[in-house]
Amino acid sequence: MEPEALKCLKEIITRHEGNKLFPYFDTTGHTTIGIGRNLTTRGLYPDEPGVLLDNDLGYFIPRLKDSLPFFNTLDYVRQIVLVDMCFNLGLKGLLGFKKMLEAVKRKDWICAAKEILQSRAAYQAPNRYHSLANMMKTGEINA
Repeated sequence: MEPEALKCLKEIITRHEGNKLFPYFDTTGHTTIGIGRNLTTRGLYPDEPGVLLDNDLGYFIPRLKDSLPFFNTLDYVRQIVLVDMCFNLGLKGLLGFKKMLEAVKRKDWICAAKEILQSRAAYQAPNRYHSLANMMKTGEINA
């Protein structure tokens, strides 16, 4: 298809389908998102989860830097722990870890790791949070 025709096609399909940023059920009951992407029968293309992750990290990392002035002073392993937790819990959820964040700020890695392990999140996703606590404690990647 020629570029002009493809552009016109995209505009028409977008007008007909709409552009929904959150999942919804289409008229046939299929879970759909975006410009008519049928998640029930088509799902995502193999490259799309990576694009979504890149976009999510581009969303969370600047917000962490803004919310935690000490974030940039941390080594990359501790930054990874905080970003992973933020990705899982949302920024508000991560900021609820007040004792853990205070320990991170003072670079008390043992206390910070203990606070991670004593959380509800650690009971809900034990493998993930035990790994993150160990990374926080040791400063080494072990995930």
